[in-house]
Amino acid sequence: MRYLIYFILLSACIGTLQAQTPEYTTGIRTIAPQPPNAGSLGKFGNIPVSLHTGVPNISIPIFEINVGGINLPISLNYHSAGFRVNEVASNVGLGWSLSADPQVSRNMVGLPDEDSWGFLNNPDLTDNGATINQYYTMYYDVYRGNRDIEPDQFSYNLVGSSGKFVFQKDKSIFQIPLSDNKITKRTEGGFLITTNQGVSYTFDQTERVSQDSYAAGYNRQILPYVSTWHASKITSATGVDEISFSYTPDCGQSFYYTTNYSTAIGAKARVTGPCHPKEEVLMYGEPNTITSSMERYSFQALNVSSIVFKTGKVDFLYECDRIDFSLAARLKEIQVFQKTATGYTLIKKVVLSHTYFSYPKPSDDPINFFRNYDRLRLDQVTIYGSDQTTPPQAYTLTYETTQMAPVNNNGQDRWGFNNGATDNVTLMPVTETVLGGRYYKFGNANRSSNPTMMKACMIKEIKYPTGGKTVFEFEPHQFEMEEPKVEKKTFSAGASGWHPGNVNYSMTEFTVAEDEPYAKDATIQYYLSPYNVTGIVERPYIKIEDVTTGEVESIGHANASETVSSGQWPILWPLVPGHTYKIHASVSTDPSRPTTPQVQAVTVNATIQYVSDTKQKDIRSEGGLRIASITNYDHNGNFINKDLYKYGQKEDGIGKLLTTSYAIYINYANVKFRTGSEWSQDGALCSSLCDYYSTSSPARTYQSSNLIPISQMSGSPVVYDYVTKYQVSENGGKNGKQVSQFSVEPDQSLAIPAEFNALGQFFVSNAWRSGLLLEEQSGKVENDVFKPITKVKNNYVLNRQTSFSNTKFQMRYSHSGCLTQTPGAVSADFVFFTYPIESGYMFLTSSEKKTIDDQGNENTIVENFDYQSPSHLNLTQKTSTNSKQQTIVETFQYPHEKAATESIYQKMVNRNMTASVIEASKTINGNPVSRTRITYTDWFSDSKLIQPSLIEQQLGTGPLEAKVHFNGYDASGNLLEQAKDGDINSVYLWGYNKTYPIAEIKNATYSEVLTALAAQGVSEAQLNALSDEAAIRATLTTLRTHSSMTNALISIYTYNPLVGVTSVTDPNGVTTYYEYDAFQRLQTVRDRVNNQPGNLLKSYQYHYKE
Repeated sequence: MRYLIYFILLSACIGTLQAQTPEYTTGIRTIAPQPPNAGSLGKFGNIPVSLHTGVPNISIPIFEINVGGINLPISLNYHSAGFRVNEVASNVGLGWSLSADPQVSRNMVGLPDEDSWGFLNNPDLTDNGATINQYYTMYYDVYRGNRDIEPDQFSYNLVGSSGKFVFQKDKSIFQIPLSDNKITKRTEGGFLITTNQGVSYTFDQTERVSQDSYAAGYNRQILPYVSTWHASKITSATGVDEISFSYTPDCGQSFYYTTNYSTAIGAKARVTGPCHPKEEVLMYGEPNTITSSMERYSFQALNVSSIVFKTGKVDFLYECDRIDFSLAARLKEIQVFQKTATGYTLIKKVVLSHTYFSYPKPSDDPINFFRNYDRLRLDQVTIYGSDQTTPPQAYTLTYETTQMAPVNNNGQDRWGFNNGATDNVTLMPVTETVLGGRYYKFGNANRSSNPTMMKACMIKEIKYPTGGKTVFEFEPHQFEMEEPKVEKKTFSAGASGWHPGNVNYSMTEFTVAEDEPYAKDATIQYYLSPYNVTGIVERPYIKIEDVTTGEVESIGHANASETVSSGQWPILWPLVPGHTYKIHASVSTDPSRPTTPQVQAVTVNATIQYVSDTKQKDIRSEGGLRIASITNYDHNGNFINKDLYKYGQKEDGIGKLLTTSYAIYINYANVKFRTGSEWSQDGALCSSLCDYYSTSSPARTYQSSNLIPISQMSGSPVVYDYVTKYQVSENGGKNGKQVSQFSVEPDQSLAIPAEFNALGQFFVSNAWRSGLLLEEQSGKVENDVFKPITKVKNNYVLNRQTSFSNTKFQMRYSHSGCLTQTPGAVSADFVFFTYPIESGYMFLTSSEKKTIDDQGNENTIVENFDYQSPSHLNLTQKTSTNSKQQTIVETFQYPHEKAATESIYQKMVNRNMTASVIEASKTINGNPVSRTRITYTDWFSDSKLIQPSLIEQQLGTGPLEAKVHFNGYDASGNLLEQAKDGDINSVYLWGYNKTYPIAEIKNATYSEVLTALAAQGVSEAQLNALSDEAAIRATLTTLRTHSSMTNALISIYTYNPLVGVTSVTDPNGVTTYYEYDAFQRLQTVRDRVNNQPGNLLKSYQYHYKE
């Protein structure tokens, strides 16, 4: 389990096939190593950006493991969507994560699925009328949280792919979106996931978490359950090569806390005695009625400690010295080792340097047991070479200096991001609302977003080993939202006769908007003082005029000595939406009367109030961060280039929420209360005959966070359908431009009973269907005019749609006190609805690519893609039109297509090697051009090593003929012998524990080579174990003198494992040597003839800015 326990699926996978033409073998395979090239100084500044979310993919590469067709990159990755206040730094540092070990993680819903009362062990509770009444107690247990009827959500990440799945009631696995990965639950625990290449991942190293809930009068505990399954090994498609993972537990048991605040308004039953709860009272939602509850998560994380593979290992070293999360580990060092005949040799060391983001800690902090003022910060990554003396390479990191509120501080906006309001006493936002015609105002927290404070602790700059640097500028997401606006509107008019001779009159005019329904509950308060004062010539008055209808109502005196007043409480004065009103107030005096101080004042006034509850559209800057620009500088600080990002179709910055924006403000539920005797346990079912009392007036409970889940993609709730990237000069001039359009699939909205939420809607996420590239134009900007050079247009179709239904239910009443145990019909106490859990696949069906020259001439290539097999998602036919307007059709077949007739292909299906092409054909304008058939063989008859044995090819309408023979493999899947049909054989010998080819021998067979070696006393096993350069050359050079090898052409290769080829001896005996520096970069190239020193052919020097 990671330290930040946000139970959201950050892997919002996009289910789309890129429809690239599948790769397959058509000829002789290249086995011999290629001569090495000069190493790179390390490219910098080429930061890819996920344009759909505006999140750049910032990473520091560490090492890449390559073994048996498995590539496992190890890197430090930075997630730059912004940090929530409650986010705790990982063992790498805030925002950083170690990408090394594949994982399956669980978002638990209710109880763990496998729990005895979990989803998989409860009946399918659907509202089937009277027959379901037998489950009344079970429903009540679910309501109390003691049972669970909804599936947990699982997400996984593999090398280069990720996905999501849930269990169905029959315990089968339902993938979202569909994929050709095969996922099975292991009987011994954990999961086995096999890719469509046959590479399998075993997930059986578990992290557990327990959960405790604390609230007034209520405690609940969920016993430890598995939250994360780490991979113990990755197994190659041959079943021979493995990458294995070891783990070490954190420094101790860690705790993570979340706090929620709640209150209630409206009507609630009050108990007056045993069995006599007979009255309603109103709850006003005042600040002192806001209560808190806490969730505590207890866990001990697993940290990858070692990754072992055939030619080496990578170790991860940790320290238990953190001041922010004392029982969590800190990754301090990564060591890469090369495996040798006697053990391991260190070839690379990566040291992580840390300090902390700190917030000033007050001298008296009464709740510091769960509040952290510090967060681990990664400042530098230093890479040392194999000799430990060569000056190291360093990545230096700089961050924004804006301070982040302490963990669990209430200075959070509605999304949980830092807003600087650290003096918030609770998280209950300031709320104005209307319920039952009554106006309520409660809450004390500022939950608005602050664009500046949101950037706290964000990365600002990366300085590279070359001395160059990249500078990042982030900005908040923007989106249009419809938010509630509740306010108490007040309109007044008054007059007074303070001075004889004056006519005092005032009038206030106002209009009630059409969308202000609560105007019908408007009230008036008025006051008219006695006017039995000398000099008053007319009776004072208040008049309320409906200008729209012309109707006038007057308020006045019956006699001059009385006081006219509405009294202590306002009086109902209904107003009509859409009407305009005037309040008139007048006190008239005799103008002939002289002014005297003794004249008594006469006053009249009136005030009309009503609550306006409307929705207003606004552009909000919140919900996290997106990239605004990326600028690169060289080691001297000179400008190199800058990418500027503009969002929205009009470049207005406006993105889209996948879930309706109004859901952000739904932090309340409309409820009715049912109360029994106060003399028994809260919520208990009782056998007594106590009566119960249900409220009839509306009530509402409020939480400090929204109650409707907001869909996200890669942690971002905001996505963009249009993004424009400009390449700009140092002075801001635009040189290049790229406009990209993406698909956006909002959540599906289902109408549900109002008891579930205040919107009466349930949202089904379609995030996996979003983010597909629809169109893209790239080109140059000249005189502020965009001139496209390339245009791409893609079309997709949703296919293979599948779903299953699940049930949600809610009690019609919020219970407290002792209730009768005799249930009525389930439908009387519970309300149900079913919702779909959906999946499918977004297939790329066509792509149009245009290129435009400087004269405006267009060249168009159109490609159409078909996926005709119901058994897999692979491309089965590609139709394209070339520049000659010829129609080219390519078709592909896979193991599924022949599994029913040929057992070898059924074996491939069983191994999930379903992406392997076994036959391909090509036509132009309907005329056959070529056909290729690849025959696979189970080489050891154990369904493990399944590799090609023959390639046949047909040209035009000619016969299908053998083209290439693969005559043997070793147990590790290494090719031993191959030949073109009718041509000489090529034999390959493997050393370094069967990892690298140490010889290519042409014009001989493998058996002949083994015989020749045996004559020298060298067995196949001894050959495979060779790893010493001199021994390899000595052993293989003698082959040249063997009588059976006189016509053979022998090339010999030696290696520095994990570094590169160290020598190549050609068939003429000329050896070229390759030497590397401490960072495994090519340094010199030398030759040697007949074992005599040769010449320095090439030399490379790598200069870094100090």
